[in-house]
Amino acid sequence: MNKPLKRNWIWFLISVGISLLSFYLLYRLITPNLDVLVEVRNNLRIGPLLLTFPVFCLGLVVSSLVWGRMMNDLTDPLPISQHQIIYIVTHAARRIPGSVWHVFGRIAWYERLGIRKGVTAFTNVLETVLILLSGLVMTAIFLPFLTTNTGASFWQILVWISLGLLVIHPRLIKAIMIRLGQDNPPKTITYRLVLGWFVYYLLIWLVGGTILFLIIQGLFGTTWSLWPVCVAAWCVAGVAGTLILLLPSGLGLSEATISLLLAAHIPSSIAVAAAIIMRIIMTAYDILFALLLFFLRDKIAILSESLSDNQTKGH
Repeated sequence: MNKPLKRNWIWFLISVGISLLSFYLLYRLITPNLDVLVEVRNNLRIGPLLLTFPVFCLGLVVSSLVWGRMMNDLTDPLPISQHQIIYIVTHAARRIPGSVWHVFGRIAWYERLGIRKGVTAFTNVLETVLILLSGLVMTAIFLPFLTTNTGASFWQILVWISLGLLVIHPRLIKAIMIRLGQDNPPKTITYRLVLGWFVYYLLIWLVGGTILFLIIQGLFGTTWSLWPVCVAAWCVAGVAGTLILLLPSGLGLSEATISLLLAAHIPSSIAVAAAIIMRIIMTAYDILFALLLFFLRDKIAILSESLSDNQTKGH
């Protein structure tokens, strides 16, 4: 009885520590930019800002679902809801400097469930590759909305996409899984399966661009013609931020990139405010869901098992 209790307290303290650090990062982000936020306060429209929440929820469901599918396709399957809880709770750790703490959290959590460290670590690497590759594809599609001088950039992106397609080749994935001790994956890894994961990540980039657009709508008011510009800016900044591993999800770099790209289409003060508020909203939502699912994880697991049993009896 004492060991499980002690383990729960350790996980509770870790969660509280991560949450406090995340709130501190929020504070550090807000305080230097209070003048910009005050400038747009008078023209604030609440409706579009409230819509960012259901859109974020959609993105979180999709991203946690594809994570669960990847894990089940690469190792012994678990209930998708369990994968989603692990993903969402550890996802907030991306905001901690270093950008790899969420990986350590996932590895430790899955190890308690009997899944090898190497398999979880490799799935994280594969996730990062798919995020970058899908971000490059979306950038290539939406880049013309940002600028007309896109010829050279388009071909450079095409080269990176080609390299990415080689990296996610099923034979390479299978070879790595064998080296990690996973001799018999539950499913045969095919290009169709990998491209299925890939499509999910394309949708996730669209979700991020839509949230950015809704924030600008709340601050400035604009037409839907700006939506593809927001998607392009989000993809460019997101790819750059993902490549910077020493900062929490490209903290500072992403905001600067979004601001510069949007400043050609909307007032610069609005562009800066939108980038800052985007970071604040995304971080706040991440913390909210991480804490919520951490404290409700046992109840969700029981509910998931109950639904699974009912489905089994029905068959």
